[in-house]
Amino acid sequence: MNLSKQKAFSIIESLLFVSSEPRPLCDFETLFKGDLSSKEILEILKELKQAYLLEERGIHLEKVSKGWQLRTKAENKDYIKKMKPPVVFRLSKLSLEALAIIAFEQPCTKMRVDEIRGVDSAHLLRNLIEKELVCWAGQSDLPGKPSLYKTTKKFLETFGLENLKTLPSDKQLEELFATKEEEDKTLNSVSKEFDHSVQKQNLQNAKKDEKEGQNIKNLLKSFPLTVNFLEKETKKDSNHSVPFEKRKASLLTPKE
Repeated sequence: MNLSKQKAFSIIESLLFVSSEPRPLCDFETLFKGDLSSKEILEILKELKQAYLLEERGIHLEKVSKGWQLRTKAENKDYIKKMKPPVVFRLSKLSLEALAIIAFEQPCTKMRVDEIRGVDSAHLLRNLIEKELVCWAGQSDLPGKPSLYKTTKKFLETFGLENLKTLPSDKQLEELFATKEEEDKTLNSVSKEFDHSVQKQNLQNAKKDEKEGQNIKNLLKSFPLTVNFLEKETKKDSNHSVPFEKRKASLLTPKE
């Protein structure tokens, strides 16, 4: 190493800081040709990455898309948004669905994407190409020689992937879906238990209302109030020493 390690460390950190895109190792090899070997450059990059991990820094060094890039820490995003609104990069759920199929099946045809999704995906594919997440990858040997598509370098950068090998494996996906199924089963179980509890409570309330209704009926049966009876009492009222209104109140009292 013709440069001191401290000086090389400083230069590499500055170059990473001013780079808007991930820098592959070959860029540093070209820059430091004759001064640093590939092994020495890689050692400095790894040390720099470790330094950011050990300290309470606002940035960290990541290897993405076969290159190295300084990135802000995710936990600081809310404060960064207040000072500088981020460039919004939106993908609909359907676009993410199509992108995931291409990522795991690549290179694949539009027909394959349509087959898995069950609907036409032409507009989604165009959108992904416009956002430079997907690109043309030649033609298939299938009848009609349909176009093949694959993900791009920008796809790796956007999702913070070093390469396609860092995508979840089939086993990891199976475990993920198994966990999701267990969560759904638990949720369904809780929902059924809640429904059963509500139905049980409603039945108890219905029985209680029925009992109260029967008590009211029995109470009314004990009242000696019929139309004929009230008419007779009304006729007697004029000659009675106690006003009928007061006598009526006493009549409404259930008999012992």
